[in-house]
Amino acid sequence: MPRIKILLSFLVFSFIVAYFGLYFNTPGFIVKSEMQKFIDKEYGYKFKIINIERNYSPDFLHHVSGYEIELEDKNEIRFSNIFLQKNQVSDKWETYQGTNLEYEYSNAKSSFIKVIN
Repeated sequence: MPRIKILLSFLVFSFIVAYFGLYFNTPGFIVKSEMQKFIDKEYGYKFKIINIERNYSPDFLHHVSGYEIELEDKNEIRFSNIFLQKNQVSDKWETYQGTNLEYEYSNAKSSFIKVIN
């Protein structure tokens, strides 16, 4: 009987650890300043973070894989589809899912000019 209780408690503990390992991600408002520093460093203080949302993996576990952010430049041109995640090995922020910030910005800029004209 005690072996079954020990085994059962071990399985429950393992499940809890695996669950929080997959589905817990730091809320966006806590890591916003770190992401802003990354964007400032990589792109020269051009953009400001407006909105942060969690991005979920499309696989069957549907765990949080990073953040989708909305940016704004100094001319108030807003654009999104920018995905950031923190690399756990190098402890640095990086873009993923084929994100190209300059490409998304150029698309937003050209559509903004079309709306004005």
